Amino acid sequence: FFKDTNGDGVADTQRKVFTGFGRQRLNVQGIFNSLRWGLDNRIHGATAHNGGDITRPGTDGKPVSLRGRDFSFDPRTLDLRAESSTAQHGMSFDNEGRKFVCSNSSHLQAVMYDARYAGRNRHYAMPGQRVSIAADGPSAEVYRLSPDEPWRIVRTRWRIAKAVRGPVEGGGRVSGYFTAATGVTIYRGDALGAGLLGNAFIADAGSNLIHRKRIRYDAVQPVGARPKDEQKREFIASTDNWFRPVQFANGPDGCLYVADMYRETIEHPWSIPESIKKHLDLNSGNNRGRIWRIAPKGFKARQRKLPGEMTTAELAGALGHANGCGAVVVRAAGQIGRAHSRIDVGEGGAARGAHPRVVGVARPGRAEGRPCADGTEDGAAAWAAAGGGIRGGQKDRGRGAGVGGPQVFGGSISTGADGFTVARKRE
Repeated sequence: FFKDTNGDGVADTQRKVFTGFGRQRLNVQGIFNSLRWGLDNRIHGATAHNGGDITRPGTDGKPVSLRGRDFSFDPRTLDLRAESSTAQHGMSFDNEGRKFVCSNSSHLQAVMYDARYAGRNRHYAMPGQRVSIAADGPSAEVYRLSPDEPWRIVRTRWRIAKAVRGPVEGGGRVSGYFTAATGVTIYRGDALGAGLLGNAFIADAGSNLIHRKRIRYDAVQPVGARPKDEQKREFIASTDNWFRPVQFANGPDGCLYVADMYRETIEHPWSIPESIKKHLDLNSGNNRGRIWRIAPKGFKARQRKLPGEMTTAELAGALGHANGCGAVVVRAAGQIGRAHSRIDVGEGGAARGAHPRVVGVARPGRAEGRPCADGTEDGAAAWAAAGGGIRGGQKDRGRGAGVGGPQVFGGSISTGADGFTVARKRE
C-alpha cells in the first residue's frame, strides 16, 4: 500500500499488505496486476502465473491459495479470497460488471461466470470460465508499423531449422499476429465519444501497437470484432521499437491513459537462446517509462469536484455520471473513506453507480507534442513521441532527452481512428 500524504507525487507511506506471490517460481511475464474495483465493493486483481499461498504480514490467519486463480480483497478489512480462473497481464470490468482478461497469445477473453458457482452441482462439470471471444481468433492478425528486430528474425530462422528449441509461431512469420497481448481494458469514459464506450483496448508490447475491439452481445457469449474502419490497421501503432504499451486506465477526465514501458527489448529471458541473449541488453530502458493520454482533438478537460468537496445530493448524481471513472471514484471514496448518509438515487437509479469499479486515476499533466517526420504538428493524427516519463513519482528523462527537456526520437505514433490525439503526459 502506497500513500502520498503531502501531494508531492512521492509515496510517503509504504506498507506490505499481502505476501507470498510467486514463491514457487518467479515468472517476470506473469506478475500479479490490474487492480480494479468490483461490483461487490472489493478490489480485484489478476494473479497471472505468480500464484502461491498468500498471507497478511503480522497475522496468524490461514494462507489463501491463489494457484491458477485471480483474487479480491476488502479494502477496509483486508479479507482476501480466491476468484475466477486467471489469465496473464490485464483484467477489466465493463459498466455491467462483466470481466475480461487476456494472455500473450489470446488477446481477448471473457470470464463467463464467477468461481462461486462452479461447485454448486457436484453432478455437473462446468465448462471453463475463460472463453476467447475474438472473432478473428486468439492470436489474431495485427498490423505493426515498426520494423522486426534483427534478433527476432534470427531466432525464427533458427527455430524453423530446429537449431534452437522453441515454438514456430505464425506459420514461421516473425510478426504480424498477437504474441504479447497485454492490459485489456474496457473504455468507460465520456470524452472519446459513444462509439468507443464499451470497446476493448489491448496492447501488443512486442509489436508496438494498441488494438481495439467492439464487443457485441448477440447471445450468451459476447463477441469482439475489429471496427469497420480498422480492418487492416490498428487504433494506434508506432514506428519506434521502444514504444511498449502495457496497461491502460480510464481517467477522471473521461480520456484513456496508456502506460508505456519504453524498453529496447521485450521478451521473456527464457525464450531467447543464449547465443542471441549475449548480444542484447535486456535491462536497456529499465529506468524509463511514459504515460500517454488518448483524447479528442482540441480536448479541454472539464472541472470536476472531488468526492470530499461534494454534497450528498452531488454524490448521488455523480454515481450516474457518463464517465464511469467518476462514478467509481465517488463510490470508492464512500466505501473506504468517511461515511455518508444513505443516498436515494431515485427511479431508474444510477446505472454506472450501481456497477462501481476502481480504475487508475492519473493526475492531469501538461500535454507535450513535437513535429513528426511528415511535418504534422500537435493535434494531428500522427504524433512523434517525446522521450520522458515518470519513475518513482518523480520526473525522469527518456531516451534522447537532454538537460533542456524532452527530445523527439526517430519514430511516430499513428492513430487508426480519426479525430483523436495521443499526447505524452508528465508531471
